[in-house]
Amino acid sequence: VGHRVLADKDGKKMGDRYFTGTIQAVDAKGKGTERVTEIVNVFTNGSIYTTKRRNAGIDLPSVINGGIGDFKGIKGTVKVHREGTVNVYHFLPVCDQPEQS
Repeated sequence: VGHRVLADKDGKKMGDRYFTGTIQAVDAKGKGTERVTEIVNVFTNGSIYTTKRRNAGIDLPSVINGGIGDFKGIKGTVKVHREGTVNVYHFLPVCDQPEQS
């Protein structure tokens, strides 16, 4: 269980990231080999729900499961990379195709 502050590249707070991780499988040495982390990213205009999976030591892409507010119905992925001591999150939404008239 944890919390992180989400900030823009200038360090200004944009929101909060709350998460809960569950180890689902352990190897013979007692090391977690499968982990699922459920995340809620809270912003002033809504929230984005994501799931992060780690399997056999490999981080799989985070999946956007939906949201509320301005993010209602959102889908896509989140990519993370490290810059020094900071995690940088790139939200990559997938938008539905507009209806043809």
